[in-house]
Amino acid sequence: MQKKYLMIASALSILLLAFKPAMSLHFSKSDIPILVNKIKERFGNKAHQRALDWIELVKSTNDLSPEQQIVRVNDFFNQLRFVPDEKLWGKRDYWASLAEFIGAGGGDCEDFTLAKFYTLVYLGIDPKALKLVYVNAIEYEQAHMVLAYFGDSLDRSQEPLLLDNLDKTIKKASLRPDLEPIYSFDTEEIWLTKQIGQGNRIGNATTIKPWVQVIKNTENMKMNMPILRLDEMK
Repeated sequence: MQKKYLMIASALSILLLAFKPAMSLHFSKSDIPILVNKIKERFGNKAHQRALDWIELVKSTNDLSPEQQIVRVNDFFNQLRFVPDEKLWGKRDYWASLAEFIGAGGGDCEDFTLAKFYTLVYLGIDPKALKLVYVNAIEYEQAHMVLAYFGDSLDRSQEPLLLDNLDKTIKKASLRPDLEPIYSFDTEEIWLTKQIGQGNRIGNATTIKPWVQVIKNTENMKMNMPILRLDEMK
């Protein structure tokens, strides 16, 4: 039990910045060619191919329904490798941007979740229909992040679908008893969560330092290099 509370305290300890206005996503179609070229320059040919595959994903899913889009996007990113931050980035906790995740070829649960979030928003899904949810993955006894999709109605009281890299099949939240919600957030607010999709507002999302940094890195097209080069490994 003590380990569980330490994990929750650690997850909440990232809420360290002062209150600021709501963030924007800073991600547009005009960014894509520059982004892809930078991925090739920074990470090499294999990463460049992943970026081209991402473009094909966007093109092929652009006219699909949101329900079809979330399946395709979830499947696409779940092909990448899971690698802990300390091993990949040499840091205890690092949230990679979409470009860094594609470039590195892998990452941890936050990276999977953020890449799915950014891609779905780029495809036209309202960011208010999505929440990034920190949970306790009970089987692993560790903090984990998933993406919750609430549908076109934007009704946060309805049961969301969960996009996850542990259980790769999209399921309703009630069908994931292995996940114990801790808190959730979007581009504007943070909720202390007893049930996925419900909770009490406890702050502004601009207090989450790694989230702010991801948005800044995306806006500035800044791509840090991991210490582990996955594409050079067999």
